[in-house]
Amino acid sequence: MRIRARVILASSILAVLAACSQQKAVGAATCAEGQTCSGGKVCKDLSCVPCGADVACPGGLVCQNGLCQSCASAADCPAGEACISGLCGPCHADADCTSPFACMNGKCTGCATNADCRSGEACSAAHVCGLCAASTDCASTQACVNQACGSCTSASQCRAGQICGAGGACGPCSTLADCSGGQACVNGACGPCAHDSDCGTGACVNQVCTLPTGSTCMARAQCASGFCSDGFCCDKACGGGCESCAGVRSGTCSPAAAGTDPKGACTPTGYVCGGTSGVCPGFCSATDLPSVCASGRYCNNSKCAVPQASCAAQKSFDATSVDGTYYVGSATAPSVVYCDMTLMQSLCDEASTFAPHAGVTRDSSHLAYTMQSRLNTADGTCEIYAVEGTDSTVYPFGRLFTGNFGAGNTLDSCAALGFRGDSSLGLCPYGSDPGNSSCGWPATNYTMYSNNCDGCPTGGNQLHGGQPYDHYVLQGNFFSSVAGTISSRDGQITTFCKAR
Repeated sequence: MRIRARVILASSILAVLAACSQQKAVGAATCAEGQTCSGGKVCKDLSCVPCGADVACPGGLVCQNGLCQSCASAADCPAGEACISGLCGPCHADADCTSPFACMNGKCTGCATNADCRSGEACSAAHVCGLCAASTDCASTQACVNQACGSCTSASQCRAGQICGAGGACGPCSTLADCSGGQACVNGACGPCAHDSDCGTGACVNQVCTLPTGSTCMARAQCASGFCSDGFCCDKACGGGCESCAGVRSGTCSPAAAGTDPKGACTPTGYVCGGTSGVCPGFCSATDLPSVCASGRYCNNSKCAVPQASCAAQKSFDATSVDGTYYVGSATAPSVVYCDMTLMQSLCDEASTFAPHAGVTRDSSHLAYTMQSRLNTADGTCEIYAVEGTDSTVYPFGRLFTGNFGAGNTLDSCAALGFRGDSSLGLCPYGSDPGNSSCGWPATNYTMYSNNCDGCPTGGNQLHGGQPYDHYVLQGNFFSSVAGTISSRDGQITTFCKAR
């Protein structure tokens, strides 16, 4: 009985000890094995301890300063892993890796080809992705531009022999037109020519394709003729100020079109090309059609010049100015007038109606006169009437009989008035004969200024004995069916004098 009680007591003690041992073990288990604890420690042997070389962080975390933390970049991760959303692990794309590595089979590693690298990067001989140094570092369709592989904008960015084609892709040439700088397209590559046949219609000269006459060019070396003028391969140098190779027959040097100045050589001197010569004009004519004067310039005294304010201003501007028509007045809208450069005043103005003008005869009499006149620019004449002396008697001017009776006069009627010469004289019969009128003058004794009095009486009111003169003089009474005044006073009969 006593023995049995001892056995029961021993069993109870063992049970209590076992229970106590179990309770102690449970109290030491502060974490789950392999998990992180608060504060970034790791659970090892049921205790939270700092991470380290022999204690790894779970779930892609990285150990920094003994604590498990999220990664900031692939540089924080084990070799070959990428940092994605703060956790280290396999990469999925090149962008997951840090340069110069590329993603291959889930690992950030060295590249095999450019396709393993990021866009714009090249795979080097050391299998490292990075910046390109030349287009040969890039794919065959790409160019190295600013150290990045990409699209081209010119053939010079591509590999030797390639062209920059559609979409900015480098590639082979197809025709001669694809190549530039005198290169030929041989076996898909732009380069030196070997035969004329490599150059299409051009010629192969010193391994350079030259262009035929008439082709567009930028330099003489491009042309078989050796001349590049006005953007075309030309048949000669074509260097004249009014020569052009860009005319109707491109490639043939010809006079430039009238009114143009293709080389800018004529305008500085006031001219433009006339259309018939290869040199800039040096003079002009009022009859030039079209005018050879540049914009804002007008032909005065055979020179293209800015119009002056008056006849006197023109004479002051150009002392060689002679009698004739001139552009005077406004610089933008001048009028045409006939200038008597002895008097330095206008005898005739461009107008639709007649206007009074005054002059002095050019013969030795130097008689002052007045007249009504207007300038007809179409035929270059001045139409006049009522040509009369300025004295109180208002005598008309008759026709001069040039050289009559050995007088030796060399001036005709219009020249004596200051014009270039006669065009047509509208004679008005004048005299005491009842068949001849006074032509509108308030004359009672039928006296006029002339140098001949054909039919004058031998006495009475005869002033000069009927003798001829070489200049204008006041004649006595006369009648004649031939001699007469050169116009009527009422404008019914007019005379035309040459203005140019």
